[in-house]
Amino acid sequence: MSTQVENYQNGVSLDGAESASPADPFSGDPKDFNYFAVLFYLLLSSMTIREGTVVTQAKQISENAALQEYLNKKNGDINFSILPPDAKTVTIDRIQQINQQKAAMRQVLQNALIIQRQNGQVMMTQASTNVNIMQQDASENSGWLQTLNTIFQVIDQMNGR
Repeated sequence: MSTQVENYQNGVSLDGAESASPADPFSGDPKDFNYFAVLFYLLLSSMTIREGTVVTQAKQISENAALQEYLNKKNGDINFSILPPDAKTVTIDRIQQINQQKAAMRQVLQNALIIQRQNGQVMMTQASTNVNIMQQDASENSGWLQTLNTIFQVIDQMNGR
């Protein structure tokens, strides 16, 4: 190891004067803190937060799909009453009333299905957007880290490390 590097690691500057020695990135004097590690942590944290958002959206999409399946099943379970061949007016009126109620229930279910399908499409779009943003962030973060790594390597070379 060169004398200059040893002096720097032992707290002696290149001109022989005492200087602060490089500290462990996560301990010691705050002025010696490793900002590259902090930046990396912040970039990683932002990615983790966005990942959590996408996971939450995926759960919501799954719940929406389950609700749509349930509504489809309920809609399929509605069977209209059939008039017997010898039905009297009273029976016809009663069956028509029952069928009108079933038709109203079916319409409510179909409206709910339409709303859930639209909500599902919006959720899918939002999740897709967040995934695209994550990919873009990852690319940008990688570029930042590569640039900073190069800068820090140059600084280390200038300091004789």
